[in-house]
Amino acid sequence: NIRGNYGGNTFVGSYSGYGIIGKTYPAQSGIAGNTLIGANTAYNAIATSNAFQQNCFLGTNVGYDITTASGIVGYNTFLGSFAASKMTSGAIQSNVMVGHESGAVMTTGNIQNNTFVGYQSGYSYPATNVPTFCINIGSGVSGTTTESYVTRIGQTTGANAQTSCFIGGIYGITPSGTLNVSLIDSNGQLGSVASLGVAQG
Repeated sequence: NIRGNYGGNTFVGSYSGYGIIGKTYPAQSGIAGNTLIGANTAYNAIATSNAFQQNCFLGTNVGYDITTASGIVGYNTFLGSFAASKMTSGAIQSNVMVGHESGAVMTTGNIQNNTFVGYQSGYSYPATNVPTFCINIGSGVSGTTTESYVTRIGQTTGANAQTSCFIGGIYGITPSGTLNVSLIDSNGQLGSVASLGVAQG
């Protein structure tokens, strides 16, 4: 049993929630509304004075090392073996990580509001200099160090770089707002400017 402020938890799988079950926590520890399915999910999730709540972990070793030693762990969805498996402490909140080893390198810090979808998505973010509000979509779309508020879709370099991109709702559509000229650089980064400074006519 879990003793303290808790309720509505579902743990399924060998050693799922092992660090929580049978422990005694202070009353302010909210261990509630979690769904942990798979062997060793949240294995070390030892709550202290912070909440571990409203998380959904599905897959072997998902969230294996997460604790709440220095921040709330809540409102996360981690799906896929070893997803978020090395995160240990910090405010880990409102993340979606889907795919084998997605977000699997990050360890400590405020890891918040990220969306990683695909095999090893978000894999290149460093252990401690972690991102916030980053979106990585695609197998191997892993991000780079020291970035936040960045969207990456598909690989842009290497053997698995995307060779075509098709997006509906753009061609033939004239926006109603102020018009800029869209640009793209050799790294695949999109941007816009008000004018290219090229004389017309």
